[in-house]
Amino acid sequence: MPNRNASRFQNILNAQAATGFGSAMNVRAYQNVIIYVSSASSGDATLDLWTAIAESDSNPQEPTWATLSTTANRMAPQGFWDYNTGLHTTGTTGFVMAGTDSANARNLLVNVDGIDFINIDVSAYSAGTISADVRAYTHNS
Repeated sequence: MPNRNASRFQNILNAQAATGFGSAMNVRAYQNVIIYVSSASSGDATLDLWTAIAESDSNPQEPTWATLSTTANRMAPQGFWDYNTGLHTTGTTGFVMAGTDSANARNLLVNVDGIDFINIDVSAYSAGTISADVRAYTHNS
């Protein structure tokens, strides 16, 4: 069984109660991330996962998340595996959080091999607050 090698934890959405992007995480040193997404006060929102690659290896700059993807602003929707349902969700679909807070809690697995930054966009919002914590890691073989 491989051992988890390098590991890092970061909150990227902290009780967000509006549409918009969270705080990006630099994941270029890692292969995978687990994102724990949760809500409070009956959170009701649609979330989209985004990743980006930087032009420069020596000085990677994250994209301007609130603008469209371009050849200079290299960001794209990212697919993920939902550990709750066991299903893969494509990046352009995103997922809806609605109902009880316990039903909204989920762990998402994302392959970030070759990716520089990861972020979450609350693309639609109705109620409650949304939080997301990321654990980035790499395995030793």
